[in-house]
Amino acid sequence: TIRTEAVHASYEDLLEEKLNLLEEIKLITKKLKYSLKLGKVYGENIILNKVIRENINTESKIIINHEEDLNEVKTLLESNDKIIIEKFNNNRSLFDYYGIEKEILKLRHKKIALNCGGNIVIDKTEAMYVIDVNSSKNIKGRSFDKTILETNIEA
Repeated sequence: TIRTEAVHASYEDLLEEKLNLLEEIKLITKKLKYSLKLGKVYGENIILNKVIRENINTESKIIINHEEDLNEVKTLLESNDKIIIEKFNNNRSLFDYYGIEKEILKLRHKKIALNCGGNIVIDKTEAMYVIDVNSSKNIKGRSFDKTILETNIEA
C-alpha cells in the first residue's frame, strides 16, 4: 500500500526519505547501544522535527534559545556538519532581536503594506474573507498592466 503523500512523489524524493529514515534508525540504534540513561529511546518534538525536515538545507544556520531544543537539533543533525547550530544568548527575546515579533504583529492588521508600494486589505465578512490587492503607491511610471502584475505577484 502506498501512502497518500507518496503517490505523486518522485523517485529522488522517495530515495531521500528512505535515506533519512535509515539515518534515524542508525541514531536510535546507537543511542540504545551506548546510552546508560533510563528514559525514552525514541520520541519526537513533532513541530521541531517537521520544521527541520521540511525547511533545512546544507546552507542553513539554526539559532535556538532553548537548551533542550538545542540538544535535540544537534542530535538530529549530528551527521550533517555543514549546518551551523548556535545557542542564542541575549537578554532580549529571540523574536524581538530578529524582528520576528514585529512582523507577526503586522499580520494582525487589516492592511498589509507590500515592498513594491502596494498593499493588501483583508476583511472578514459573514460569509467569507475578502482579500483586496491594491497597487496604491506602486506607480513607477510603468504601464498599468506591469504595475498590476508586479503588485499581484508580490501579494
